[in-house]
Amino acid sequence: MANDRSGNPDANRQELFKGARPPNRSFVDRDMDGPPGSSGNQLDDEDEEVEAIKQQIKFAKQESLSSTRNALRIAREAEGTARNTMNRLGEQSDRLANTENHLDLAKAHAVRADDQQKEIVALNNRRSPSTRKANETHTSRN
Repeated sequence: MANDRSGNPDANRQELFKGARPPNRSFVDRDMDGPPGSSGNQLDDEDEEVEAIKQQIKFAKQESLSSTRNALRIAREAEGTARNTMNRLGEQSDRLANTENHLDLAKAHAVRADDQQKEIVALNNRRSPSTRKANETHTSRN
């Protein structure tokens, strides 16, 4: 065994570290001249910060998209409600116009009935006195 130790240092090294985990890349890549944790950990921290910022941006975009979709949904609902309201107002306007026409027609019928009643009274006054008395009796009862 003494020969193996003095012969090949790489073989001895392989034998010594056989079965060990490979070294951490951040430790291996670290600047050996700087203070411990300065280079490798700094890159990891910066990478974590960059990832955190990316996640925040992604979250903000998702929130914005969600908010925009919600606003569009509410706008569509408001538009539908407005459309229904306009339809109802149109129907009510038609009903009011129809009612006004019927009231005008009823007023015209009432005026015509009043005119006809006056004409009947006038005709009855021209007739014989016996008919006039019967009409007066009939009219006074009403």
